[in-house]
Amino acid sequence: MVSLLLPFVCAAWTPVLQTPSAWTLDPARGMSWRGVPYLPVGWRVNAGEELSAALATGVKDVLIDATEPQAWTGAIAEAESAGAAYLLGGGSKSKGAPAFVIQPETYRVDKVPRRASYMVPVPNSQSAYYVLLTSQGLGIAKRGWAEVTNGSALIKVDEQVAGGSFVLLVYPRASETEYADLWEGFDSARDRLLAWLASQKFGPGLRGIVNPLGRVERWNSYRGGYVPDSDMFRLEFEDFLQRKYGDVSRLARAWKLRSPEILNFREAANLVALFSTTRGLDRLWHPETDRLYPVDHRTSGYWADVQAAIENSAARRAKRLVDAIQRIVDVPVFWEWSAWSPIHDSPSKIGDGVGMRAIGTGLDPLETYAAGAASCVAAQGGREWLAATDISGGPNGFTEERQLSNSLTDTLELGARGWFVRWQPSAVQWLKNVTPALLTSAASQPAPKALFYPENARHPANTQRLPGGVWWLPTPAAGNRIDYWIDYEGYRHVSRYATFTALWRPSGTANVLIRVQRPDQAKFLAHDGTPLDVRVKKDGVEVQLGPMPILLVGTEEVPVPADALEAVLEDYNFTVEQAKKLAIDVGELRFMFQDAARKEKDNPGAAFTEMVIHLRAMQERVAPFAWVEFEASQNTTFGEYTKDPACSGESAIANHSPMNPGNEGYYVKSRIRVKNNMGDPVLWIAADVPKAVRSHVVVEVGTSLTLRLPETPESGFGSGFGWYNLGPLALKPGSYDVTIRLLPTAPEWTAAFDSMLLTSVHFTPSGTRKPTWQSSRQ
Repeated sequence: MVSLLLPFVCAAWTPVLQTPSAWTLDPARGMSWRGVPYLPVGWRVNAGEELSAALATGVKDVLIDATEPQAWTGAIAEAESAGAAYLLGGGSKSKGAPAFVIQPETYRVDKVPRRASYMVPVPNSQSAYYVLLTSQGLGIAKRGWAEVTNGSALIKVDEQVAGGSFVLLVYPRASETEYADLWEGFDSARDRLLAWLASQKFGPGLRGIVNPLGRVERWNSYRGGYVPDSDMFRLEFEDFLQRKYGDVSRLARAWKLRSPEILNFREAANLVALFSTTRGLDRLWHPETDRLYPVDHRTSGYWADVQAAIENSAARRAKRLVDAIQRIVDVPVFWEWSAWSPIHDSPSKIGDGVGMRAIGTGLDPLETYAAGAASCVAAQGGREWLAATDISGGPNGFTEERQLSNSLTDTLELGARGWFVRWQPSAVQWLKNVTPALLTSAASQPAPKALFYPENARHPANTQRLPGGVWWLPTPAAGNRIDYWIDYEGYRHVSRYATFTALWRPSGTANVLIRVQRPDQAKFLAHDGTPLDVRVKKDGVEVQLGPMPILLVGTEEVPVPADALEAVLEDYNFTVEQAKKLAIDVGELRFMFQDAARKEKDNPGAAFTEMVIHLRAMQERVAPFAWVEFEASQNTTFGEYTKDPACSGESAIANHSPMNPGNEGYYVKSRIRVKNNMGDPVLWIAADVPKAVRSHVVVEVGTSLTLRLPETPESGFGSGFGWYNLGPLALKPGSYDVTIRLLPTAPEWTAAFDSMLLTSVHFTPSGTRKPTWQSSRQ
């Protein structure tokens, strides 16, 4: 923690000399080249005709894409001849890693009859391993390698296999995946690039290299699901395991092997899980010997070790590549941000900047692309150049000057100090028109500050500009929303660069008494990091609280607004009265609530959190609403019970299958109860469904009511989830089956469902918060 002001708010920083002879980063995160500010505004073009066309317009800043280093040779000469400053960009997707794809939730067929043949799509695969399980006890009936023809694995089940019906699991051995090849493919591309760089004599125009080995879409999978099929990875994994555990018996305990049969770390490094983080067969498998090793897959540390080894490889190899390039040519080297990764979310700086993408118009470019890049630079304390390297209006480009101007202004305000727009001949004059004002603003505008929120707490927190030059930005850090029952929102953010609790009052500004354990030691700051003027009281701290977040630092406790505490106590009494009227037993929950309430004076935050949990549980029994978690369903053909901290219960049920489901479609069936006190309740569903898929989702209630999922959610939360309002339903009291069906007509069979709510209580979606039944509103 560098100071009280900057445990979470990243502002300007002391300039750090990167390469004395050539370039420095200035306090506003801009670039100075040999002492002259470098604020490029230009075009991102492909080497060849696009470059020639762009240079003909008189532009002096270009980012030149090429699929292979040799394609830059002529482009460099052309740019130097035109007196242009230029960056070199890896224009194609970087090579994907060969890997075993371990997604038993996706590559599976349930209810396989005794005699059947299946063609299972296995993209980019030359072979696939399969396991046929008895559906009753998940015993292995048959296993082996399947023939792959034209991207599909042929698997035959015949009557000679004992048993009734089966579960078929398929594990493709893919020659290429969406995840970067950090091993043999990386080394090959690196060697070609370095050899080409060493053969060139660059003029004064070169300003940097972006995506030196091509665009990386995914550095790693934080949910597991693939094991690199690489001899070099296996050697590195062996070394990782040796250093971490020292003794094979310790590894066996960590991986929860049911019998310690692994002989050495080399053998361990060759093993591939036949289970994901949620489903599959509880075995580790040696592809060369075909031997299986029983494990407890629910608690095995296998996937954590694979992930850590991949991240170590990514960080180490990327850093070495940057160093190797800069020994040849003295320019910044960096990658574009496409997702959270060990490159951009690292304690140590890897590369000299972050490339920001802004694809589309409106808010989407900020939420989807630009905010993550800005957040990474802010988390590093501004030690990197933030350049908007890929600005585009989308597939059809910008349709008017205003759209282009807005994208440039938005990225400037997020901290970008360099702009490259995808070549669009129709926008040449627009770019000329908006450049002077952009450069004037960039020269005078300080670097923005950042207030972070964990992605888990997206909605109510949102990417947006706050007063005082502060941006509210997402991070992959630990943390989650705080349930304040009424009138308040908050979240906890915990990371190496920012640890604090945020609290705000959306409904308006008021003087609020905040209950904390030690009022005289509580440190409250405004959203921009300035100390708050507070009044210390005997039982708390009085602050002025409104729609702008305030921050409690230096403690892990939850700050509790006194009126929120009073509302919880009042609504508890109201709920108990209603339970008596309805003859509903809530005795155990009353006891737990009262036990928590007794602790409130000693530890307000912990007590309040428990009280809200127990009151929520009590209202689920009594209040006129019903809440169902889809992941609790056992009647489903959806493949995955996925963990997601942003979801209710931190999990959801999902489907990502490439296989046509047949006439029934993919479905999840749950049961929900209409209570006597509900009237005509409104049905809400929390789901993450791609836009093109939504019209192919139906909701069947009972046997006679079929509804369509709305095209647009009323409110979003997490990364892609939203609340869909299906309207009021005229239902008699009783229990009903509700089936969510993903139709076979869908363009892809991808969707995730979190929760279902049936309510006659007023409900305004806010993350995964359940309705609040309040006495004052009855």
